[in-house]
Amino acid sequence: MKLAIAAAKFEEVSALITFLQNQAQQIKPFHFRFKSLEIQILITGEDILRTTYALTRYFQHQSTDFFIHSGLAIRLSGELEEAKVYQVSNDIFFSEKIIDRNLSELIDANSHSELPFENDQFKNPQTGQFLPLAVSITLNSGRLEKKAIKTLSKNHGASLLLTKDNSAVFFVAIMEKINFLSIRATLAKNEVEANLLDNKKQAISLLNTNLIDIILTLSE
Repeated sequence: MKLAIAAAKFEEVSALITFLQNQAQQIKPFHFRFKSLEIQILITGEDILRTTYALTRYFQHQSTDFFIHSGLAIRLSGELEEAKVYQVSNDIFFSEKIIDRNLSELIDANSHSELPFENDQFKNPQTGQFLPLAVSITLNSGRLEKKAIKTLSKNHGASLLLTKDNSAVFFVAIMEKINFLSIRATLAKNEVEANLLDNKKQAISLLNTNLIDIILTLSE
């Protein structure tokens, strides 16, 4: 199986890379063979534009059987636990100028059938579950006010995470017809303007542990 694993920053998958360097055959930098898996690691950059470009370029030049995107997220609801890893089933692209609307309402209604939406959300068509589920809100810039968080929770459920790039992950993977998994480790604070360094090491450690566990499962 050809497996691609992507993250915004090297530090978010550094422990995974160390594991592969010690336990797998290294074909070239960021490219490994582990049991039945051929694994490539991608570092995309943090925002929507960089992520979209990096993933689109990779998938259009490389064949991939399965794709895992991993990263950090701020939890927006008390229902989600601090410093825990979640599997993202759905993503909602959000603009700070829009409270009660989301992406599909920004695009001409005639094109809805051609876009990868389901009930105004990006939805991962894969049904396999490795981890507890959550829904991500992607906000490329700006901030979410309490009113917006309350409205989103009411409309889309309480298990909400905030990311900078997950809409890009869902959009590219769905459009390129790639089987994929999106996982996020929660930072300890649930305030939107929380210091992202708080508990970051713990979240990254948990993220890498889960990535290694998934690789071990897929390689069996």
